[in-house]
Amino acid sequence: MNRQQLKNYLFHKYGLSFITSPADPVHQEELRLSLSQPAFAFLSQDEPRLDLKCPTFAPAIQQNDYFGPPTMIKKDGWVGVNFDQVSDHDLQNVLDYAFQTATSGQKMISQQLIHLSHQQTRSDYQAQMITNRSQSFSAITPTIIR
Repeated sequence: MNRQQLKNYLFHKYGLSFITSPADPVHQEELRLSLSQPAFAFLSQDEPRLDLKCPTFAPAIQQNDYFGPPTMIKKDGWVGVNFDQVSDHDLQNVLDYAFQTATSGQKMISQQLIHLSHQQTRSDYQAQMITNRSQSFSAITPTIIR
């Protein structure tokens, strides 16, 4: 997965985009649920490197190929990954876990989440927005029911 594919995945699945990091605006971008919450991912501008907050399973995830200690955030509970070397499926799983831990205790998700198999499948389905009704219900409801 390259940088643009990573950004597209996060935007299309969660409606989130990286913003310039105030800590290091030249070399880092960060991912937050909102400006009032702490970042749960940091993206390096200099290399294909991503640090993710995975509090409970960080030591276990770091044991997998292409994952390791974080390079931008020097704290426990964070995982670093070379996102151009790891499989898309593994990266997406860890991104999903980081997102889930960041949203724990919250009921708001920006869009419906669905599980897509990593196998290549063809589908003619395309998501579409449901538009608002142009008429009020009282205008089309018979008087007897009102």
